Amino acid sequence: MSLATALMFGLRGIVYQWSANKAADRRRLFLLGIYTTGTLVAATASLVDGKAWSLECLFGIALGFTSVMGNSAMYRGMAVGSPSVVAVMTSLSPLIVVAGGYSLLGESLKGPQWATLVLIIAGVVLVRIAARSDKKGLQSLKWGLLAMLAFGINDLLSKKAVTSGALSHQLLAVSFFTGTLLLLIQWRLQVRSNGRSLDSERRTLWSATQTIGYGLGAGTINAIGLFLLLAAFQTGLAALVSAISSAGVILVVLYSRLFLGERLSAPAAAGITLVFCGIILLRLLS
Repeated sequence: MSLATALMFGLRGIVYQWSANKAADRRRLFLLGIYTTGTLVAATASLVDGKAWSLECLFGIALGFTSVMGNSAMYRGMAVGSPSVVAVMTSLSPLIVVAGGYSLLGESLKGPQWATLVLIIAGVVLVRIAARSDKKGLQSLKWGLLAMLAFGINDLLSKKAVTSGALSHQLLAVSFFTGTLLLLIQWRLQVRSNGRSLDSERRTLWSATQTIGYGLGAGTINAIGLFLLLAAFQTGLAALVSAISSAGVILVVLYSRLFLGERLSAPAAAGITLVFCGIILLRLLS
């Protein structure tokens, strides 16, 4: 289940990159399709469970905001930067979880965990050095780090929600529904500020209908990945599941190298390798 989760999340990253230039200004509409599918799947799963809804599921409102922020940043980074760098930077969200757990929850770190943090920081520094004279690299780093921050906060909020007694399906339903409303509002405001209809976009290869349709399909991949992840957590060790599921980054990197012809400088490649190894070790040691 963990490997299947990694596959789904890797495919999600590839779909984000593939659709980024085709959707262009309609990226919010694409994400709207993803969140709509998530809402329908999570709400259906909650109805099948038949369990009473509790106030704790309102944590999903905050999760919806941070999730939209993270996905928007990742999607934007895929469009203007290096998919490999964005994917790896996004996978750094456990750093925020570790920092939050240490400062807010009173959780302590062991010696090996501190060592992995140093490894990860060294990798980020190498990527930053490589991106210093590369505008595309700087964009990748900026959007990737913003996605990392948003997803890290999302993970901390999820942990707080679950420990408070929130049921996963209800939590996901509220989160996806909040994200759907937020993206719909953003899209309508964008259209109004531009003073044009949905069908007058000229910078896109997809129509509004196509964009939503592809978004619904990508949302199915995302929803399957999330439910596989929840199932894996229920049956396996959390640290092992988390480590294996993060391997989806490899799929994005391979896709960028083999199909997009992306070439990374030696410092960037070394930095990405250090970051990925550090994330795997950090999750296994947590």
